[in-house]
Amino acid sequence: MRLMRPISLQFLRQFSYSSRSDVVLHSLSKYFCELAMLCPIAARWKPSFAAVCSLCLAKLLLEPWEDSDGQWFTRIATLSRHSLEDIRVGCADLARLQISVRQYDRKLDAIDIKYSSAMFEQVSKLDILDKNRLNELASRSLKCVAWPLH
Repeated sequence: MRLMRPISLQFLRQFSYSSRSDVVLHSLSKYFCELAMLCPIAARWKPSFAAVCSLCLAKLLLEPWEDSDGQWFTRIATLSRHSLEDIRVGCADLARLQISVRQYDRKLDAIDIKYSSAMFEQVSKLDILDKNRLNELASRSLKCVAWPLH
């Protein structure tokens, strides 16, 4: 019998279910997970770390006003067993990756095309993936209202 290492999408499914994520949040997180699998920096991450960073970045983009006390992020960090600071840095790296995909890297067009279909809620076409919001999140500080202040 061969045992295989789980992929980030398996962890994402578990984290999304535990956090009661809706379909759009889960689809956007899957989009970020697939981008992370093809990025040389993120490819070295543990699958659970890539999943939790994808989910947190999607949450920050879709619902920045919710969870101003940070309970959602604290619960996800506890569930994933990664520190909030590590997740912040991972979210910033994923935001920078998304910026580079949007501007320069046409090798990843297949993922954009895949996630522009109705099956994936057309998350690659969302207005929240604009450069200004992603630049704000790509700064390593990530000081936004929705992030817990620890």
